[in-house]
Amino acid sequence: MNKEKIKQLIVEHKERFLNTTGLINCDNQKYIRHLLHQKEIIVISGVRRAGKSSLLKLIGDDIRISEQVQENNILYLNFDDERFIEFSHQDFEMLLETFIEMFQPQGRKYFFLDEIQNIQGWERWVNRIYEFEDVKIFVTGSNASLLSSEIASALTGRNWQISNFPFSFSEFLRFNQVEFQPADFYLREKKVQIKTCLKSMSIQADFRKY
Repeated sequence: MNKEKIKQLIVEHKERFLNTTGLINCDNQKYIRHLLHQKEIIVISGVRRAGKSSLLKLIGDDIRISEQVQENNILYLNFDDERFIEFSHQDFEMLLETFIEMFQPQGRKYFFLDEIQNIQGWERWVNRIYEFEDVKIFVTGSNASLLSSEIASALTGRNWQISNFPFSFSEFLRFNQVEFQPADFYLREKKVQIKTCLKSMSIQADFRKY
């Protein structure tokens, strides 16, 4: 893959990543916040449309706001983009050099590599930069690919595995701007509101089956 195409993809993907708004905080986000200062790779697996990309963007917001990480230190790429069809594991080194050349990051870098399973052999490169670079790595992909024995063996002891699922009921309530406390279950109005949301969630889940 040529360097100019890599530059274009870095800029386009990063721009979208940093400017996505309107996302709902999710349950896994709070857990991952506690892992930000650890070196281990964060591996997020799940089915398609489970919100893995949205979770990465929420984490990106967290590190920029809470950790005051500069945008120049952030790399985001979604390997589902068909323009990566020519990209192979041999291009990762050029990708890293191009990113550093373009943004000249200072201090710890943060790499968000979405749907990484599309690049065969990615785990060897990730394993190497984990060893030799000051970088926090987040990767997402399908359950089957990220949990394979070969990849698990390559990253043994160097990663936290997190399974991401579609909206939980608490996330669905937040999406519908319904706030509640345990005691609210004893209030008629709140109980009706929560039941309505539960019924709506069940209908949507059934609809997605067809």
